[in-house]
Amino acid sequence: MSATTEDDTDKNPKFPEKFRWTAKEIPLLVWVLGVMTVLQSQRSLQTLDGQTGGSPFVEYLLGYLLTAILVGMPIAFLEMYASQYSARGSVATWDVCPLFRGVGYGRLLTLLLFQAYYNCLVALLLLYGVRAITERDSWRCENNTAYCFNFDGRNGANGRFRTPAERYYLQEISNGAPQLNKDWHVNWEWIGSLLSSAALALLGCCLGCRILNRMFAVCLGVSFIQGLLLLCASNVTMGGLSGAERLVKSVQRIGWKRLFKPWILHSVTLEAFRDFNVGIGIGLGLFSTISATRPFKSGLHGSSIRLNLIHLEDMVLQSVLTANLYGILCHFGNLNMEQVIGSGISEKRPPTLHSLSVTDLPNDVFTVLPHALAFLPGSNFFWIFIYYSSIFLRGLCCMALLIQAVMQEMHEWKPNVLRCSHFFSTMIITLAATLVSCAVISTGGMPFIAFLHECIRQLILPCLISFEVIGLLYFYGIFNIAKDVHFMMGLKISKYCIILLTLSSLVVVLLSGISIYRFYQEGGDKIFNGYHKYLLSVVLSWIPLMAAVRIIRKKSWKDVLRPNKDWGPPTNYLRLSRSKFKNKDDFNIEEYIYEKHLKQNKMNKYD
Repeated sequence: MSATTEDDTDKNPKFPEKFRWTAKEIPLLVWVLGVMTVLQSQRSLQTLDGQTGGSPFVEYLLGYLLTAILVGMPIAFLEMYASQYSARGSVATWDVCPLFRGVGYGRLLTLLLFQAYYNCLVALLLLYGVRAITERDSWRCENNTAYCFNFDGRNGANGRFRTPAERYYLQEISNGAPQLNKDWHVNWEWIGSLLSSAALALLGCCLGCRILNRMFAVCLGVSFIQGLLLLCASNVTMGGLSGAERLVKSVQRIGWKRLFKPWILHSVTLEAFRDFNVGIGIGLGLFSTISATRPFKSGLHGSSIRLNLIHLEDMVLQSVLTANLYGILCHFGNLNMEQVIGSGISEKRPPTLHSLSVTDLPNDVFTVLPHALAFLPGSNFFWIFIYYSSIFLRGLCCMALLIQAVMQEMHEWKPNVLRCSHFFSTMIITLAATLVSCAVISTGGMPFIAFLHECIRQLILPCLISFEVIGLLYFYGIFNIAKDVHFMMGLKISKYCIILLTLSSLVVVLLSGISIYRFYQEGGDKIFNGYHKYLLSVVLSWIPLMAAVRIIRKKSWKDVLRPNKDWGPPTNYLRLSRSKFKNKDDFNIEEYIYEKHLKQNKMNKYD
């Protein structure tokens, strides 16, 4: 047996250098995942605000904390563990239990669907940022607020829309809606923004992980500074603090039933669970693609905790900023805040306003808040551009990370496909994703994006996460996971962590079942005219299909349920040392694995 070096034990030999993330770059990638979906939490808060008749911010925050502790951190830990320990992506990592191999294919398809509509939303942010400069006069309403705002349905001057921004959104952006436009048309402005966003993401990806990491640092840094400027400007503007005051006073209206009973109507815990799955990428396979190229000894628990804290911090700051903007709009427009917030949902929309289906319901970020930003001190378009560019930069980072994740999965599945130059392969994948997104914009528009998002959020991700938890904790075994983590990191998992993981698995299965049940009870199958069944069959049918294939090939239940022979640490030395590892406390793991025996070829010392 020849001696090896420290790099051989730390690096993954399956991926070339252009796909590898170093340990120093992981915190920045965690930051990117933490700010991936800023708009979703705001949409949920607006909807819950209108449905419950009061600010649910504190309830939602408490529900989010419960979800983070019981679901977020444990599930993120499990996904990172499985891929980092085996150095495999979201599909190949399921060699740990061949029976659940179809979960990996389902996650990959879900990632592709998510990328298809996420690119459209990022392009929409860019379109609004450009429109803030080219269409300056359409956002300012201080001279004639009576003409601009129509939240009660009594102002006929503004037609059947709440604001001019909503008129633009529903007539130009939400194409494909039968109530507004019977003939689907191509929105060239939106497609142009999509092509520009894709070109920027391609520019960062084609230069490799090192340059892409620097792009993430610059974009997220600029976005963070822009967010602080917006928060400060909203605080000093008249009426701004009244919105934040409303958030603070919501602690007096906490509905404990909506918090601790996720099966009831308008449960904040259930909404937090659904948003959490999409918000930090649980079930999409992003954790797996990043962790598969990490050094073998990198810490897992720190990344999962930081990820949840970053997402929580971003959600709180965005909620405060949005509340301030609502307060500013109500102050200058002489409006009632209780009437404005959540007025876009069908329950609070006056009959005289345009009737909307659930798939057409607009987000106030695009229909109301632009007018509030116009009241901030200074130029009437500067703050609008800062707001949308701030969110766009975050989305651009996630867009590039999605492309990199798809490239990594393709390289692991078919290495020969990407034997061409890195730039050419990146361009092909980016072009394919862009063409799919263009098809989404041209044929379905925002209703189709809402259909994909709600199906992934309420149905697909809960199912995939439940199968993932069951496969890892119960079929592979929670005690085997504890031994693997002990061997990999030198961190012995206590019995309390084992109890928490077991409790987390039960909570995940319970909330997933409730999410699916509430979808059908609230008429989700009728809203989408049954099309969700086709989407579910495409994604989830891989689980029984691949299970049947594995059973036929293996011809033995033991081979189907236990890991494949080649599953485990990425190098032969680590696999050999893992076979000798007995999870005892009578020796130092770091010394045994790395410092002496692997380097000095003394593997038989403890035989």
